[in-house]
Amino acid sequence: MRPSIPTTRRLAYVMLLPSGGVWTRLCGQWPVTPDYCVRLLSMTGMLCIWRVASVSCPTALSVDTFEVPAMSLTEARFHDLVDATQQNLEDVFDESGLDVDLENSAGVLTVKFENGSQLIFSRQEPLRQLWLAARSGGFHFDYDEVESRWVCDTSDELLSEMLARMTLDQAGIELDFGQNSQPAAVRPPKPLFSNVSPAVPSPCISTCRLDEQKVCLGCFRHVEDIREWRSADDDRRRQIRHQADQRRAHAESGQAAG
Repeated sequence: MRPSIPTTRRLAYVMLLPSGGVWTRLCGQWPVTPDYCVRLLSMTGMLCIWRVASVSCPTALSVDTFEVPAMSLTEARFHDLVDATQQNLEDVFDESGLDVDLENSAGVLTVKFENGSQLIFSRQEPLRQLWLAARSGGFHFDYDEVESRWVCDTSDELLSEMLARMTLDQAGIELDFGQNSQPAAVRPPKPLFSNVSPAVPSPCISTCRLDEQKVCLGCFRHVEDIREWRSADDDRRRQIRHQADQRRAHAESGQAAG
C-alpha cells in the first residue's frame, strides 16, 4: 500500500451509501448542466459537484459523500510538474533511437510508434491527475509528493513501470523511465532499432520534484530549461547542463555544511 498523498484541499466524490455525511449533488441531466457545476469523469460516472452553498443544481439529487486526499497540488505546481514530466518523456524517447513521432500541443503529449500505436498523455486539472491513453486502455495517475512520482490510482503501479512495459509491448524495446543515474537508459534493443545518443544527453533522471524556485531536484534544471531542452541546440544544452551542475554543487555543499 502506497503512503497517503499529503493534501491541503480535498475533493468530494459521490458515494451512493447512507452515511449521514456531507451533502453534494449528482446531476441527472449530464451533459446539460449549469455553468457553476464542476464536470468530472470518474469511475462512478459524471459528477456535478455543488461548489457554493448558496447555489445548487436544480436537476440534482442529494446524496452522501466521502472525502479522499486528491488535491495536494496547487494549480500552478500541478501544471509545472506535468510540463516537466512530459518534457522528460520526450527526452527519453528522443534519445532512445526509436522511430517515433512526438507531438506536444495544448498540454497533450502524443507518442506515435512506427506500428501505428500511440501513447497519449493529458492533464486533468480539476482532479490534479495525469492521464494516459494506450492500446491497453486508459490510466489515471496521482502525484505522490512524498516519493516524487506518479502512481496509478487503481493499481498503484508507477508511471515509469507501466511505460517500460508498454514500450516493450508496442515497440519491441524496453526503455528505462525510472530514477537512474544515467539519463534515458536503454536496455539492448532488437536489431530493427538503433540507439544513437545526441551530442549533449539530457540530465533527466525522471524525479520531477520541483523546489520553490521551480528547479527539478532530480536533474537541477529549471522548469523553463526543461521545456526548452528539446528545441535547444547543442550550445544551449551545454549551457543548461552547466547551470544545472552549478545548482547541484551548491545544493550538495549546502547539505555538507548543514
